[in-house]
Amino acid sequence: MEKELVTEVNKEFIAKYKKTISKPLSYLMITRHEHQSFIIDGDIIITLFQPRYGQTRLGISAPADKTILRTEVINRIMKCMEQE
Repeated sequence: MEKELVTEVNKEFIAKYKKTISKPLSYLMITRHEHQSFIIDGDIIITLFQPRYGQTRLGISAPADKTILRTEVINRIMKCMEQE
């Protein structure tokens, strides 16, 4: 299953990710209540759902051409790519 993570789309995503994390980043810290949202770049909407038990659920609405991966998945992909 791990090998299935290494696709051409993910390879491109990882290359872009590595470029991004190599630069100093600015952070915007915001506070949201349940069902409140924020918008990124005009077409990505992040909505907060059901904060409870120390966890926060986020809903992400984005165009189909946007790749959205959790960092732990990115790390698994990079590990698989190193083993190739």
